[in-house]
Amino acid sequence: RIVAGATHLKVHEKFSEGSGPSALVDEVKGVLVRSGTSGYGKVEYSDLESCWKNTSGSACIPPLISAKYAYNDAYLGIQETNDGVPSAAVYKNRDLNAAVAMTQRYGLFDAVTGADVEKTKAFGFPVSYTDASGNKRFSYYGAWQGRHQLWGDDILDTTVVTRQDQPVATAETYTVSPAFKGTLTKRTLIAGVLDDVKDMPVETYINKHLDLTYDGANWKYCAGFLDFSASPPACKGQNGSVTPTEIFSDFDSLIVASTDRKSVNINNSSGGSYVYLKAAPVPAITGLNYTSAGFYSAAMTTTGMVPTAGSVYVPALNSQLFVNINGSIYIQYTGIFPIDSTTIGKTGWVQKKLTSFENWQPVFDDAGNTNFSPDMAREFYVNSRGANYVVKRIDKADLATSYKVELELQTAANPTNFASVLPVGTSFLRTPWRKEVTFKLNTNSSDANFLKVMYLSDDPNTSVNEVTTPTVLSEGQWGLQAFNSSGLPLDASGNAVGVDGFGIPTGTTRPVEFNWEYSADGGWGTQRYLIKTDGTYKLLDDPIRLASLTVSNKEGVSKNLSLQFDGWMHGLPDMYYELSKNDYMMTTAIANKVINIAEGTQLTDASDSTKRYYIKPLEMSLFLAVVPGTTTGIPALTTADSADLTTVPNFTAHLMGAIPAGTVVKYSEGKLVE
Repeated sequence: RIVAGATHLKVHEKFSEGSGPSALVDEVKGVLVRSGTSGYGKVEYSDLESCWKNTSGSACIPPLISAKYAYNDAYLGIQETNDGVPSAAVYKNRDLNAAVAMTQRYGLFDAVTGADVEKTKAFGFPVSYTDASGNKRFSYYGAWQGRHQLWGDDILDTTVVTRQDQPVATAETYTVSPAFKGTLTKRTLIAGVLDDVKDMPVETYINKHLDLTYDGANWKYCAGFLDFSASPPACKGQNGSVTPTEIFSDFDSLIVASTDRKSVNINNSSGGSYVYLKAAPVPAITGLNYTSAGFYSAAMTTTGMVPTAGSVYVPALNSQLFVNINGSIYIQYTGIFPIDSTTIGKTGWVQKKLTSFENWQPVFDDAGNTNFSPDMAREFYVNSRGANYVVKRIDKADLATSYKVELELQTAANPTNFASVLPVGTSFLRTPWRKEVTFKLNTNSSDANFLKVMYLSDDPNTSVNEVTTPTVLSEGQWGLQAFNSSGLPLDASGNAVGVDGFGIPTGTTRPVEFNWEYSADGGWGTQRYLIKTDGTYKLLDDPIRLASLTVSNKEGVSKNLSLQFDGWMHGLPDMYYELSKNDYMMTTAIANKVINIAEGTQLTDASDSTKRYYIKPLEMSLFLAVVPGTTTGIPALTTADSADLTTVPNFTAHLMGAIPAGTVVKYSEGKLVE
């Protein structure tokens, strides 16, 4: 209705998500009063997020949330009410020049012809099928880093699916293949830089043992292993040569917070147990005489090792402590290195203080970050923003050049490419640390174990002969290498790599590595394919990997990006995740991290330098800047109180009926349909 020159809208909509008794009903109703320069309104909507978090297993009826708003030509005010409790009002500047633009989706176009690459590349597409109950259902055929998947657990083998992104009359049909419950993945590494992983929190698993010896002034440790056959025990490196012990200073790694998912066990040769305390525990422990940072007697409880009565441990000359650190921690490279002697120990890395998980994502307390010192030669895997990095410390100096960073490219074996995944001359697969057990990839397409990794030599630790069974390697295995008939590991091109007795390369070339991702229940590691009518597999194209690009974020800080495109641009900061952690409120800190690649930016294909592409933003969001509630000229939210949701008509289905038969859509919004 038009009332006094303003448009009055009343809206009521309902959408069902899912089916059966557990279906969710998303209901929205609202009263909106609009004009060119001012307006107000009130809306009510289902809090579906509360049901997504529901872990009880019972049906969830989403509660309703209401919100009111008012705006004028300069500002917008919003206030939400949840469970009868109003939140603080938020006000925003409507000046688009002050808004934060953020690209949601990019397109990639051939730089010569201007053609959309998605016209000639098949990165994935929707399909329809009929389920066991005769209902028409929809799914999506896609791939992630070459792993083909068909979304939907209820789709049976041999089900016929119809492609949904093609004209109905000529739409292709496919047959669903049986599931391949295991994927062999080749890992190829190319050079990267440390700044590629800056500010990326990553979970890493540690299994670390330290032998600490007190020399009268410092605790020292052996970076290799202690040979107790010598007297006194000698510290030796991986090659068996004697190596000097080093001063231990990373005491932060011994601290265990209540929310940590790691454990630290500290013992001496007499069986005594200890914990390291940097500060006095809160609340205080009866009988504990805390005086300074150090080791205190401890006992195991249901919550882990806790300090008991007593004072700080005073070691004697040559006293020994044995330390075992196990579990997972989150680490992050911050880029901050020491600038003077007062910042010794600042490696540029921190261990994040984990406080909780929200929507399966970790939440950190940055005030609780502690220094983290990556071990020499230890490889850390950083998986974020659509790219995988391998980071290894190669120098004890605290500099960015002290780390070797490589970008990992993964190639998943499939029914078509399996012959090219293994290097030429491959005789068997195994890990360097388990030489007695070897494996092979089953390349017989008529065998039920086609594309599975199987035992080639028997595992002496089991009572079953895996070779004669034959047995599939029924657990995940990282770090597999390909070996030739002479027992030498191979690089990706099939060249033999020289290694020492411990399997460590003696040159600069490293063996190519493989991961076996096994799944007995159809989970991670399982692949499913669509089979064309001629019996061949419909394989999707791998993402287009683009040459590195340096671009500045909104703060003006240059970032080096390694991008991949498969209909979505991977390798950019996940700013919507950052927003979700802040209830989708844009802040200066979040805005500063936003990267928008300008339309017309030209990039080269990283695999073929003759191919060039243009980038174009296809979908963008504008986030209005937040202003204080004391800002002059902000609208009064009480204006919206007059919006009465009880006057909104009841929901009525549109009842448009079936699509007319024998018709062809030729134009949409005045434009000829392709």
